Formats: sequence, structure tokens, C-alpha cells
Amino acid sequence: MAHNERAADLLTRVGQCAEMVYAEIYGDVGPRLREWARSHPQVTAYADFPGPGQGGEG
Repeated sequence: MAHNERAADLLTRVGQCAEMVYAEIYGDVGPRLREWARSHPQVTAYADFPGPGQGGEG
């Protein structure tokens, strides 16, 4: 969230020229980001980062 807040102006400009087709969010993201993810079907939120054998790189 802190990263997104610092880059808010840039992220707004990116949204004007690009379309988000897929995003993954990992960890305890808090209620604001969790609600945002729920409102965007191309976003998947995971409680934890996957470890070895769970889809992660290892």
C-alpha cells in the first residue's frame, strides 16, 4: 500500500494508457486493498506467498 500511495500519480497515468489484464496480490493486504481486489475480476488475492511445491518458484 505504501508503494502504491507514493506512486499514485504515476499509477493514474499508467491506467490512462494501459489495461490491467491480470494481477496477483500476496499477504495480509488489509480491508481497503482486499475490497479493491474483489471489485476487479482480473485480480487474485492470496493470503500467503506460495512456497515450494505450491505453485511458487521455490
